[in-house]
Amino acid sequence: QQRCATLMIDDAHGLGVRGARGAGSLAQAGLSARDAPILMATLGKALGTLGAFVAGDAALVEALTQFARAHVYSTALPPALAAATLAALRLAQQGDELRAHLRALIAQLRAGATARGLRLLPSTTPIQPLWLGSATTAQA
Repeated sequence: QQRCATLMIDDAHGLGVRGARGAGSLAQAGLSARDAPILMATLGKALGTLGAFVAGDAALVEALTQFARAHVYSTALPPALAAATLAALRLAQQGDELRAHLRALIAQLRAGATARGLRLLPSTTPIQPLWLGSATTAQA
């Protein structure tokens, strides 16, 4: 706000996994749409369907609908896929036990990597960056 900038959050890896009831990274951080007026995420990660979305106020949505070329020439999700996504959202909202299991698996992965001398960068998310040190090592 001080710099007249708008914060956009890409929550591809947070939706369904982070925050209360899987509401995402914004919710986990205690923030609202007022703090980050543009939210986007994919439906193909935790929700296991296909597609993505951009959420914002009515003016943003209208501008994107009218002027975003990728959207203008695309088609809507098929009804069956939209229904599957809605069902996945409902499951994610009720998935506290699944999220607890995911956290346990992340801890198990981190412990196993450490025991084998692998260096992971700090992360509490399912994305676990492995430090290899060089492009040559990564390509080996």
